[in-house]
Amino acid sequence: MVMDTWYFNRENTRCIKGLGRDWVAGCKSNRLILTPKGWKPIATWLETVPKCKFNENAIQTGEGERRFWVYAKNVTMKGRWRVRLVASYEDAGFEGEPKLLATSRLDWDVKTILRTYLKRGKIDAFYRDAKQERGLEDYEVRKLRGVKRHWLMVFLAHALLQLSSTKGRSVEWVKAGLKTVGSKCRYAALEVLKSFIDLVVKLTQKVKTADEILQLTLSDWKGLKTMCQMEIT
Repeated sequence: MVMDTWYFNRENTRCIKGLGRDWVAGCKSNRLILTPKGWKPIATWLETVPKCKFNENAIQTGEGERRFWVYAKNVTMKGRWRVRLVASYEDAGFEGEPKLLATSRLDWDVKTILRTYLKRGKIDAFYRDAKQERGLEDYEVRKLRGVKRHWLMVFLAHALLQLSSTKGRSVEWVKAGLKTVGSKCRYAALEVLKSFIDLVVKLTQKVKTADEILQLTLSDWKGLKTMCQMEIT
């Protein structure tokens, strides 16, 4: 399990341990660890670590290779719990503040820890797209069941967009240069509109007035809506 600094606390890590899972988390520099001179903030302790102990590591990601200068050590944090602490720079000159990570796996090497934590990038991208493009925050319900339904629909839309972009006729998305989630959503909306127009064209061959077409489309929509509600329930 991967989490940022906001969720890294003793209560959460105990819960994760109870589930039999490992975790990697971002860590704040003011956390206290046990040193030969007593309890010290991580930032103060790192000042005593020579830069020559930071080893270069190359990590392959979906965006290419990234290089880190990393130092790792098993430490005891305030509260008497053991973690493996990792401090890393992406600058060979050690400019700026190091990124701090902590994990329950005292036996993991730094590459495994970094690769695991870097998976958070995809999680952050999902939540950004879900809020901006898929209406994750656009619900107006109060009951928990309604919230769960809304979340299920957002996750379903995400899964369909990801699957459709690699299979079937939606492979045309790639040819059209539709690489972002927003462009795929707009393309899907146009496909829905086109399907509705096709339906209207077919109905005009059977009926002659707009009122008759409206009545038929509304009756079809009510039937589809009822079926979806039954499936969700």
